[in-house]
Amino acid sequence: MKAIELKDFLSFYALSDLAWAPDGHAAALLAHRADEAANGYRSDLWLYVPGAPLRQMTSRGDVTSFLWDGNDALLFPALREPEDRALREAGEDYTAFYRLPLSGGETRRAFAVPLNAAAVGKLGPHTYVLKARRDLEKVRRLENLTGEARRQAMDDLRKERAHCTVLDEYPFWFNGAGTINKTRVGLFLWNNATGALTPITSPLFDVEGVRVCREEGVVVYHGAEFDTLRDFRTGIRVYRHATGKTTQAVPQGIYRIRQVDFWQGQVVFAGTDMAQYNYSQTPDLWRVPAEGGKPGLLGCGAMSIGNPVGSDARYGGGACFKAEDSSLYLISGQEDSSRLLRLSPAGAIDPLWEGDGSVDLFDVCHGRLLCVAMQDMRLQELYAVESGKLEPLSVFNRAFCDSHEIVHPEPVRFTDPDGFEIHGFVLKPAHFDPSRRYPGILDIHGGPRLSYGAVYYHEMQYWANLGYFVFFANPRGSDARGDDFAYIRGKYGTVEYQNLMDFTDCVLAKYPQLDASRLGVTGGSYGGFMTNWIIGHTDRFACAASQRSISNFVSMEGTSDCGRTFVDGHLGAHTSEDVAKVWAQSPLSAADQCVTPTLFIHSEEDYRCWKIEALQMFNALRSHGVEARLCLFKGENHELSRSGKPKNRIKRLEEITRWMNRHLLS
Repeated sequence: MKAIELKDFLSFYALSDLAWAPDGHAAALLAHRADEAANGYRSDLWLYVPGAPLRQMTSRGDVTSFLWDGNDALLFPALREPEDRALREAGEDYTAFYRLPLSGGETRRAFAVPLNAAAVGKLGPHTYVLKARRDLEKVRRLENLTGEARRQAMDDLRKERAHCTVLDEYPFWFNGAGTINKTRVGLFLWNNATGALTPITSPLFDVEGVRVCREEGVVVYHGAEFDTLRDFRTGIRVYRHATGKTTQAVPQGIYRIRQVDFWQGQVVFAGTDMAQYNYSQTPDLWRVPAEGGKPGLLGCGAMSIGNPVGSDARYGGGACFKAEDSSLYLISGQEDSSRLLRLSPAGAIDPLWEGDGSVDLFDVCHGRLLCVAMQDMRLQELYAVESGKLEPLSVFNRAFCDSHEIVHPEPVRFTDPDGFEIHGFVLKPAHFDPSRRYPGILDIHGGPRLSYGAVYYHEMQYWANLGYFVFFANPRGSDARGDDFAYIRGKYGTVEYQNLMDFTDCVLAKYPQLDASRLGVTGGSYGGFMTNWIIGHTDRFACAASQRSISNFVSMEGTSDCGRTFVDGHLGAHTSEDVAKVWAQSPLSAADQCVTPTLFIHSEEDYRCWKIEALQMFNALRSHGVEARLCLFKGENHELSRSGKPKNRIKRLEEITRWMNRHLLS
């Protein structure tokens, strides 16, 4: 078997956007692959027809989304013509759409719209539902202008913004989207027969999620309408194509809504009123009339919605919640894995698949289920869900998985002082020799409402192949174990810190070959927070690598794209109410106690955990004479390790590995 090497992730396929044709005769999906030379990702359409091998439908690598255009063609946005690219480069909102027939005919341009848009559904033979982000100030400045007057106004606006960024609302930026002040994601109807573009949403409404139900002629969506301060408790609205009218099913300001669909004439949604566990409360499932009213619980109890199991070997996403006929299908986290469920209108749960690994996304048509999953410590593949089993349909990553030394995790469990069972895993070094002593790395997940499971994680596998023990756990605060387990509001750096230290002790006791004097610690986001916290409260680790971290919740509250809600929701206080409580849960408060050599990895455009978090912690360590190094990645955001530019992902993992090798292998 071949050793897993750092650059192997460049050869992986990641799968997303799985969708059945309306009649269920075929399904399509996107397959993504890193392109080191172009420093980006190639994304192409593939077609699955039951009983036949998968077929690649495009090869240019430029398909970022798609829509079934009837049963015999696929529609996707692209900028393939020089004049199209020139319009975008000039600052115009513009998207061309192409239609690809399944018969193998030529891909032809279908239409173009004056929006930076993606097609999310159809409501008739010529009527498409488009989703687009619009700059409201630019729209206002360019309204009714054409020709030279429009070009001059565009140039004036560009010059103004080159000198000054104006902010007058919150959030003013968003991770992965940049500055979003006075921008909104809206929904529009495009009639391809008449060329009419009609807004569904009001200008100030910002859409979070949408579901188009062609059979009912309905668009159901959730989001918030705001002028200066966005409410993270969103509302639900229903647009009926037959009447052109929109009704408010759920007013904003009551529920934190995660998913929404239209089911048997009513709206069904996953959401929480935050009454008991605040910001991190697990959602319930609700039904409400499309015209509004009092939502009723489905009766199945609160559950984790979506796949909480992390990996650095995915790219893109897909459906985790969908109603069809008399059933509601969803992915739900369960302990250290995710499962696929079917629910009845009464809330009865029928598990369709349960087991180790993860179900990442799915689609269903006439009761036939397909999913993309990570199973048996292998990379993503397409599966059919049949009789409680996952039947493989693709071989995108089979060659790599069959030929490389993938180390399988071994479970480690213990009971913490409060009676909670803590689950963890250990990867032994590849070609493990029980007579040798090895260094180890504790890896901490983000969230904290996420989890680790038995899935392929490239950085961990690479380190195990280099000769490291790699160990990782789901401490208190992690997802898919219920709210009592996850609720650590106001306790940051206490119970979950102790869980991780006790887990490290358990691993050392179970594996005497692990050298306690050669341990490193790393983690990203919340894992970066915990890495910063650990180095201020213990010297047991010989080195640390803190990634996209939080060091000071006082500064994070005012600079993060989610700071206002995150700090109060997780720490139990605003800085304006109890700055001492916020500061006490900030790693920077104990930075003067640090002695651990620490590498900081951060991105220039990380607006979830802004770069000042790394800068403050780095400065504190250097000021106290502690060895530290800071790598700020240009043009990257919070997703660097998962979907950053390939060359930067390589550099990131090289930096961390070199730091660990320097301090743990000598």
